[in-house]
Amino acid sequence: MRLEEPAGSGFKDRESSYSDAEQKRLVYVAATRARDLLIVPKAGTLVKETVSWHLLEGLDPRLVTDVESYEEGSGASWSRPLLPPPEVALEPAPDFERDLSNRWDEAIRESGKRHFSPIGVARAAKEAIEAEEEEETAAPIKDRGRRFGPNSARPFTGRSAG
Repeated sequence: MRLEEPAGSGFKDRESSYSDAEQKRLVYVAATRARDLLIVPKAGTLVKETVSWHLLEGLDPRLVTDVESYEEGSGASWSRPLLPPPEVALEPAPDFERDLSNRWDEAIRESGKRHFSPIGVARAAKEAIEAEEEEETAAPIKDRGRRFGPNSARPFTGRSAG
């Protein structure tokens, strides 16, 4: 089957411009959702018209930090947990101030821990497939009976049962 565009209709060009505009809207939405930090994956040189290209092309280089690649199994320096801050000796303080100081210290230690661990795409896909397969083989769906009570299977006659 072959489709032909009527001469002078410009359907293909119009569809291409709509597609480009939609891609730019999606990039804008994705980029504006980042609150403090936006990580843009980039492998090698930028390829024109990719999401990374739209986000990084023409950007002030002082705003971009290139980091080493993450390798499955060996990791990268940016993926390791931060070291805890050094201990600071405090002067005796009332219980409230000591408690508040301890809470802040705990919050700082917690913020340095790794909460997410990067993994390779292939491994993530394999784990997702395995999780779906486990869900499918889980306990069978329980029969919940009739939706409107035990007599709901009776046909409606227009008269009450009483």
